[in-house]
Amino acid sequence: MTAKWRLQLFAGAIALASIAAPASAQKHPMQLQYPVSVAVTYDAMQANPISGHSFWLQGGSVQIAGRLYRGLSAVADVSGEHAGNINSTGVDLNLITATFGPRLAVSPRGSRWQFFGHALGGVTNGFDGVFPTAGVASETAKGATVKLGGGADCNLNKRLAARVFEVDWLHTGLPNGASNVQENMRIGAGLVVRFR
Repeated sequence: MTAKWRLQLFAGAIALASIAAPASAQKHPMQLQYPVSVAVTYDAMQANPISGHSFWLQGGSVQIAGRLYRGLSAVADVSGEHAGNINSTGVDLNLITATFGPRLAVSPRGSRWQFFGHALGGVTNGFDGVFPTAGVASETAKGATVKLGGGADCNLNKRLAARVFEVDWLHTGLPNGASNVQENMRIGAGLVVRFR
């Protein structure tokens, strides 16, 4: 993922946030009536541990969001991804990522759609893989993680919505024998259930 692409994604998230802030002042009955939501999604993540050697992981995530004020929520996201026989090397990779942070959402008046953007931070744990550091390879590793992105939900009824898409840039710091930095893109879709 190029620096230009990351900058465009970040600028898009900031633009969404600036739109969401004033628009969120409108009252959204579904949000006010159901301030807690749980989203379960299927995810595919393109990993780029070393330049030119990208591959895809498959998995899922669970997100819990609690509304703090109008369109502002606090979100906790736990995801797990797996890739087997990466680039025909016989090496597998398993990742569990836990992030937390703010989300801004906007629902256009009279629309079933809700658009959101978030900036989350946390940690990624890798296991059953190969993580080289200073001439030694370990099967497990842990690194700091930043996740920027957003998506769109379509309300099916007051309690249920379809997460039509979510796209995130995921920056992880796992050992890889080179820069120890990974620039990942995660896409997902699933269901959202709201609770009082």
